Amino acid sequence: MRTAPNPGRFRATLVLFAAYTGARAGEIAGLRVSDLNFLARTARIARSAKYVDGGWHVGAPKTAKSLRRIPGLNTELVAALAVLVAELRPTDYVFGWVDAAGVSHPYNRANCLRRVFSPALEVVGLGRGRNSGGFGFHDLRHFHASLCIARGLTAHAVAQRLGHSSTALVFDTYGHAWEQDAAELVAMFDASVAVGKAAAKASNVVSIAR
Repeated sequence: MRTAPNPGRFRATLVLFAAYTGARAGEIAGLRVSDLNFLARTARIARSAKYVDGGWHVGAPKTAKSLRRIPGLNTELVAALAVLVAELRPTDYVFGWVDAAGVSHPYNRANCLRRVFSPALEVVGLGRGRNSGGFGFHDLRHFHASLCIARGLTAHAVAQRLGHSSTALVFDTYGHAWEQDAAELVAMFDASVAVGKAAAKASNVVSIAR
């Protein structure tokens, strides 16, 4: 059991989870061990946790659409999560700590960003925080959306993974990711024509001329 806050213990897995699920920071903080299904490779988003005015507020996610099950957890993430939760109880927070009385608490996002995430960004030259023109934690959500689009997922599928209320929001935010370079379009069309010509034979070609 973890008996003291230690964001460094799960820093790599936390970043992996954010990057490969697109979950919001509050949703990640509210994730419990019972929300993970290693056999099905899914993570259930059932709550959001925020630290406000000196106390934790745990409740429903941002919208009704935010209640979701994220499929397709990749092998590296599943392995890292399995190690992280090996000694935890089903009701414990995945990214958190257990106090001396055995009570599980979510990780403090502000502390994690200040002590772990921001220093790591500086080391690799990405800058400390979005407000300073650098990379922020929320950018991992944008990374995931862009990755899904690049791998051919539809706007509807991306909206479901991110917990957006509509595909319109996905198009407004990530529509540029579907833009195709003109040269790529030419190559795609040429390839289609070449395939058609290769398959065509004199015996199965019918003239459309009148």
